Amino acid sequence: MPVPAFATQMHSSSEGVLVHQLGHLFFLFSMVILYFTIQGKQLHDEKGWRYIQFSALFFVLWNLDALTVHFLDNQTHIVIPHIRSIWEIEFDLSKSSSQLAMFYYFLRLDHLLCLPGMIFLWRGLALLLKQNEQEPLSPVDSNDHLPSKLPLPVGVSATLDHENGMFFQDKDPQKTENLRS
Repeated sequence: MPVPAFATQMHSSSEGVLVHQLGHLFFLFSMVILYFTIQGKQLHDEKGWRYIQFSALFFVLWNLDALTVHFLDNQTHIVIPHIRSIWEIEFDLSKSSSQLAMFYYFLRLDHLLCLPGMIFLWRGLALLLKQNEQEPLSPVDSNDHLPSKLPLPVGVSATLDHENGMFFQDKDPQKTENLRS
């Protein structure tokens, strides 16, 4: 019998926390690289890329927030979460000051950083798609520079369909053999 799956994840053992923290670090560095790549290539002059750059900035802030929260409650145990129900978590802050308790409370509102990041990413991609649909293909963007045949393992071949720029696997064994010779 299936049971409900809720969107809450607790990291009870240290290896789970460490892998999760490494994921946040990887995402953080990826977004820093994306931010500076957009800046360095002057892509931020276009509205879609500027939104994606804002998205990267929000994701950097979100990852820093999440790393700090996980450090406080899962690694140092300065803050100890107690799950009361799927909807209620109580935090034991007896080992910490009231300023740290307020700081931790605001850090737990990480969705206020993640959600704008997702919205900026979605909007930026939508604008880039719209811009791409409105602009006709230039000669540089055409498929003329693509090879009409791909080097593939023996017995497999593919041909480029120049109309849509996609490669299709050839089904005719005779055609495949002719391509090898």
